[in-house]
This record gives sequence, structure tokens and C-alpha cells, in this order.
Amino acid sequence: LQAASENPIAIAAFKDKTLRGLIRSPGLVKTISMNTELIKVGNEERKKFNIAKLDVQTYFEKITRGIYFYHFKKPLDAERKVYSFSLQILDDELNYEEMLHSILPELESDKTTKGIYENPKVFCYKYIIPENSEYFLLYMKFYDSIEVISMYGYQS
Repeated sequence: LQAASENPIAIAAFKDKTLRGLIRSPGLVKTISMNTELIKVGNEERKKFNIAKLDVQTYFEKITRGIYFYHFKKPLDAERKVYSFSLQILDDELNYEEMLHSILPELESDKTTKGIYENPKVFCYKYIIPENSEYFLLYMKFYDSIEVISMYGYQS
């Protein structure tokens, strides 16, 4: 997330701690470099990171489940999957236009709740539990540029 961001805080964190860790792991740097490409999305050029989908899903699922537990003092049902996606971490199998068309109105409604966070330049979020409480929709923004939407309980 730090490498994909242009946020000064992300860049500083990347140069400080992350870079030191990458120097100790040259194989990882080579893998990331070999699996990154520039692609055109609309009129915009974006980095596409070809990383294991399972790793990305697991990462954002843990954050989503943690935020839910923090606010509601109970875990999300482990048997049900959390789906996450981002326009900055593209998945060729997803129909982004269709997903965003159905999800954005909910996230832009006055029913969303702003999350609790210290520095919105590093991380901020909002969530909504539609009237059917079996669903949980979470919008997260990392380093003021990487946007991720996680959904729990929605049909895939």
C-alpha cells in the first residue's frame, strides 16, 4: 500500500521501515518488481500489482473483521466470506462498473457511520449496516489514496 501511494506519510514510512525490510529480502523486491506493470484505466495510467489474490483478500478480511469486532463487540460469522476489492489493486475477474454501481449509493448515503481513527492521511473508514443486519459494508482509505471496499454477507 505504501509503494502504491503518493502520500508523503506513506512515502516516509516506506523509506524508513519498509525499505530496510526489503533490503534484507532481495527476493521479495525482485518478485514485486517482476509482477508490477503500468496499465491504462480510462484516461489514467495506474500501477497494477499482480499479487496473489488470496493474500490480498486475507489481508483486507482481517482488517474488516477487526473493525466490525471493535464497533460491535462480536465477531462476524467465520463461515461467511468477506469480499474486498480496490481500483488500485486490479482483479481481471471482477466487473468493477457493476459492483460500484450497486455499492456506491449505499456508501454515499446518510446511513454510513464514520469510523474512529487518529490520522485520516494514514487510514480512515466508514461503514454501513443496511436494514438487513446480516450485511456489513466497509469503505477504507489507506494513505489518502488507496481505496478498498469490503463486503460481508453480500452475494458474490
